[in-house]
This record gives sequence, structure tokens and C-alpha cells, in this order.
Amino acid sequence: FKEFNTYNMHVGGDFEEVGIDGEIKSGKLTESSYSNQVKTYGESITLDRRKIVNDDVNAFSQLPTSLGYKGKNKLTKEAMTLLLANTGSFFSAGNGNYNSGGGSTLSIDSLNEAKKDMRQMKTEVTSGDPTGFTPAYLLVPPALESTALQLMKSERVVTGEDATRGDININRGLAEVVVEPWLSTVFGLTGSSDTGWYLLADKVIGSVVSIAYLRGQKSPVLKQVELVGSTLGKSWICYFDFGVAQFIKQAGVFSAGA
Repeated sequence: FKEFNTYNMHVGGDFEEVGIDGEIKSGKLTESSYSNQVKTYGESITLDRRKIVNDDVNAFSQLPTSLGYKGKNKLTKEAMTLLLANTGSFFSAGNGNYNSGGGSTLSIDSLNEAKKDMRQMKTEVTSGDPTGFTPAYLLVPPALESTALQLMKSERVVTGEDATRGDININRGLAEVVVEPWLSTVFGLTGSSDTGWYLLADKVIGSVVSIAYLRGQKSPVLKQVELVGSTLGKSWICYFDFGVAQFIKQAGVFSAGA
């Protein structure tokens, strides 16, 4: 549960041609450091013996599943809270990963702009080589689900100017649509929006949010425990050890949509 650092390594240099002397020039190794810390989240439910005996429709059998769902949902909430908070202007014009104004509303043009921004990202944000990040996920609130699916699934253009409707949709299959309810203003997270959306790189290659687990346990732990003493009944405990932290700025582009 100690705070720890994750490092993103960069190799500088021009990968120069080897001369007649056969000497290979040395590159310059730099690193970016990101801190994270695993914390424990959990909840328990206790049922007395009478409730268990009277459950003739087996309703309480759903409780363990419900606890497990709450654990996974807590992880998602914490990750989205961090993403929306935008601490330290993580998404900003200066970092080349932020678009705003009317032109950022989810559409063909704004998607093309975000796609271009990601492909032009540099390893050192303001300098260096191309990162090689490519769009993999289109993360949207429920209000933008239909628009996102049209942009990613339609064979032909179905939005935008009349002159372009019916043209081949060049962005079909560009990214997987991920609809996240926590982004919606309905749930009240700070920074939430029904117009904002994210174009994200493949999380295996680079992610804007780093998720750490204790000893590689990537799902909640659920246990049934017997009550001690003279109390009759059963208790279930569920806990999940994880931490979330900002990670690689170049791995995503946020468009405010307004």
C-alpha cells in the first residue's frame, strides 16, 4: 500500500547511419515518472437467521454478485473522477490534447481533428519523435452514444453537410465505442459533461489513466464469514485493492463539445 512510481522511458537521438568506422552512436535515455498508490475499498452485508430462513425465493443469493458489481463500479467511478477532474491541466491546448468551442462537438470534422492531434503527439509532449499512438477507443457519455455509433459503424456518412452525406465513412471501425454513464451530468461528478468526449489510444500501449492492483488481483475479493459469538446469521465482505493515477498525456485527446 506504499506510494510507488511508474516510469515511461524515452530514447532520444536520431538513429543515425553507421559510418565506415562501424561506430553506433549512443542515444539519450530520459524518463517520465508517475506516482500511484493502492488503497482498499470495501463493503459488508449481514443477514440474520430469520431473514435467511424466510427467503423462500432465494432472493439473497444475488447479494454476493451485487457486492462484486459495486466493487468494479467503484473502480470505474474513481477512474472517471480522476479523468474529469483534469488536475494540473492534464488535458490542455499546451499539451496538444484538448479541443473546445463549437467545432469540438462530436462530428466527422471534430473526430478528424482529434485523430490528427493524436497522430501528431510527440514523445516529450513539445519535442521528440512521434509517439506512435493511434486511436483505439471513443469514450463518450450516454448522450453521445448514438452519434458515436453512427460515426464508427456506418458505411456511409449520415451526419454533417448535405453535400457530404452518402460519402464513404472513412472513420468506420477507427475506434471501439465505450459508453460510460459516470461521464454524464446525471451522476454529478465534478467536470462531468453530456457533450465532452475522449479519443484514447490502445491501453496496452499507453493510457491516460494508470490503474494499479495489489498483487495483480484485478477483481474484487468476496468472502462469506460466519458470525461470531451468539449471533445467528451470515455475513459477506467484499473488498478491492486498487489505485488510479494520471499517466500519459499523449495517450488521449479530450474534446469539450462546446
